[in-house]
Amino acid sequence: MKRILSFLPIVLIALTLCGCVFGKYCKNADGTIPEATARRYVHDHTGVDTTGAAAVKAFDTHGGFHGDGETVIGLVLAEGAETSVTENERFLPLPLDGELETVMYGGKGCGYEFAKKHGIPLPENGCYYFKNRQDGGESLLTAYSFNFTYAVFDSDSRTLWYYEIDT
Repeated sequence: MKRILSFLPIVLIALTLCGCVFGKYCKNADGTIPEATARRYVHDHTGVDTTGAAAVKAFDTHGGFHGDGETVIGLVLAEGAETSVTENERFLPLPLDGELETVMYGGKGCGYEFAKKHGIPLPENGCYYFKNRQDGGESLLTAYSFNFTYAVFDSDSRTLWYYEIDT
């Protein structure tokens, strides 16, 4: 019995390491995301060509029992990669619809400002992607929790900002 109990911590540590080493997406202990992982994550979730993109910001606070948290990734796309955004059917031309802009950047009666809080700009020229992963599809302004993905592309600076929240 003692032998079994002495191996239990080793097995648990090994399983934890396997999750990070062999997992598809891995973050550092401080929540930052390695650049290659950030590029792969954004590509897998938006379909944008992120090959050769440079990360300007990449962190993830998801964790805990329910996996709540936020992911913020800013990528400057390589020359020519902007067509993978502008020609992507998932992205819509700016401006944002009023409800989404209010939740992301603030407005009358709304104090969320998710994008503004993380320094994600609202560009004048570009396009955006939004996917509400919340069951029920209620309005963002009256939702009891948030589970959505938002991305905005600034065509002037070739910067793609990716934001994900789960509450």
